[in-house]
Amino acid sequence: MKKIISFLALATIMQQAIAQTETFDIATYTPPKGWTKDTKESVVSYATINTTTGTFCLLAIYASTSSSGDAQKDFEKEWNYLVVTPYKATANPKTETAKSDGWLAVTGISLIKMQNNDAFAILTVF
Repeated sequence: MKKIISFLALATIMQQAIAQTETFDIATYTPPKGWTKDTKESVVSYATINTTTGTFCLLAIYASTSSSGDAQKDFEKEWNYLVVTPYKATANPKTETAKSDGWLAVTGISLIKMQNNDAFAILTVF
């Protein structure tokens, strides 16, 4: 029994050492390994580019803002500000909602152009 507990304790410590978490605003997360980090006042982003295939991915975590109390309205406001205005995306994307631990998440997706390349913008508001 002591060996099992020791093994579990060691495994937990190793996982924490390997998967270092970071905090930005109210979010705590494990950053993707090998991605380039960029931090600004209201957003932290991570990017990776595969020059062989010409593909890329950009992940961004934005600082929290005050909620209206309606997750769908909050999503619509942030979608317009973060996706429609800069990337000319669909104004009313199909959305999905999910609820967990008292949080309601609204997610939408749209095809956009980013530096003349096709890309998808995915936004989730909690």
